Amino acid sequence: MRRLGSLIEAILKKRAELFSHDTTEQQEAQQDYENFEQSLKQQLQDAPHTLTPEEQQQLKAAYRKASRLCHPDKLADEFKAQGTEFFKALNDAYRRQDLQRVLDILHSLETGATLSTASDSITDKAILQSKITALRERIATLEADIQGLQADETYLCMQTITSKDDYFAELEQGLQAELAALIAA
Repeated sequence: MRRLGSLIEAILKKRAELFSHDTTEQQEAQQDYENFEQSLKQQLQDAPHTLTPEEQQQLKAAYRKASRLCHPDKLADEFKAQGTEFFKALNDAYRRQDLQRVLDILHSLETGATLSTASDSITDKAILQSKITALRERIATLEADIQGLQADETYLCMQTITSKDDYFAELEQGLQAELAALIAA
């Protein structure tokens, strides 16, 4: 999006202009442009923050500490819902490299109501065995999902790319040629 977003946006805008005589095609082109514009704005908003190496280390340490405190698999059943919400917010902040948000979540976990970990409350062998069975089923599901992703056309295409820079340069040239053809039309 950062490298090609403005070029794709220009192509979609030009298509919308060219199809102004045909209302059906024009509406579709205009909708494509609006959808892409919204997606581009969201992508740029969600783009990871740029952190210094020291901030990267601080982010990683805070994330690890917070994830140990709120990971749903490590919590007693009565705290799983609350832990899941914390964990989702934590992962989102970490993905965007939002150090301040990760630190805020960690602070909330450390100072708020403590979440009881499952390892503190599980003593029954049968409960542990049922948890192991559930985890094995989850692993099997994830392995099936991985196999599905590996068979996906997008994944297979990505595997053929040897140089990310070359791939995007080639893609950019193709998009520029398409835009030039649209402008000339």
